[in-house]
Amino acid sequence: MNPYTGHLVRLQDNETPPEQYEILPEQLNRAARRKLAGKNEATVSLTSGGKLSKWAAEKRKSKRKMAKASRKRNRSKTK
Repeated sequence: MNPYTGHLVRLQDNETPPEQYEILPEQLNRAARRKLAGKNEATVSLTSGGKLSKWAAEKRKSKRKMAKASRKRNRSKTK
């Protein structure tokens, strides 16, 4: 699933996810299967408050926190 767009795709066995896509944790597989409903791709609402949207929000938040910490480290090195 792409946590920035909400695009959910079904991967075949041993297939690597496309860029910007994350593999869902095991506990979210049931929610993903329900959302896909037999299709190969679906779009998840990023504002619904469901399990998949909460997971995506957490991924986006952690990436922002890492970028903030990196900027802070880089600023302190130049002084």
